[in-house]
Amino acid sequence: MSALLIESNGGVLQFGTFTLDQDIVVGATSNQGGSFLDIIDAEIADIKDGFGSIEIGRESGTGTIYVVSPNFPDPVIYLQPTQDGRPE
Repeated sequence: MSALLIESNGGVLQFGTFTLDQDIVVGATSNQGGSFLDIIDAEIADIKDGFGSIEIGRESGTGTIYVVSPNFPDPVIYLQPTQDGRPE
């Protein structure tokens, strides 16, 4: 864990992509490389409990969110289609 913690008192933490069709990988131990938005375990560990919710993706997003094994401290809302496991 780094010395910097991400914290809030009830706010919404948002992870969004640069493009509508960008895929996201959540909860992997390392970056997947390529064009993925990676939210890896080490980054998740820096999020302190206290957010009202954590939103991942974009409401208009068409990419897939690959959910590996994230352990978020607060409720998570996936705004794009999800799939268990790493991308092939």
